[in-house]
Amino acid sequence: MASSSDISKISAMLKSDIKNLNNILRDELSKLNVHINSPITSIPNTLNISTITKSNKEVYKLLEDNDIYVSTTSACSKGDLPSKAVLALTKDENRASNTIRISLSHKTTIDEVKELINILKKIL
Repeated sequence: MASSSDISKISAMLKSDIKNLNNILRDELSKLNVHINSPITSIPNTLNISTITKSNKEVYKLLEDNDIYVSTTSACSKGDLPSKAVLALTKDENRASNTIRISLSHKTTIDEVKELINILKKIL
């Protein structure tokens, strides 16, 4: 059985890995036609963006066609209403209405992140 110290070390390593993936996504997405809505200080397992040139529904469908699954709502939104969290953060109803939430976990690989980035480069 793992000690609490071992569990803490493993947890810290997993969090660090997710943060690294989040940083890679942020860096690459900053070069595309999107707004990054998640503050740099937000939790690393979620990255919220707003699309600029295409609707979030269109981007969602194109990603889904490539077996990449994201959400078109923030965790705090309901239905097709603009995200209250993104609206409060950005003061921009258009951005709040065109969000895409990318979730990362300890099971997310760098190859999956690269694939997402490559597909977004093609469709945006």
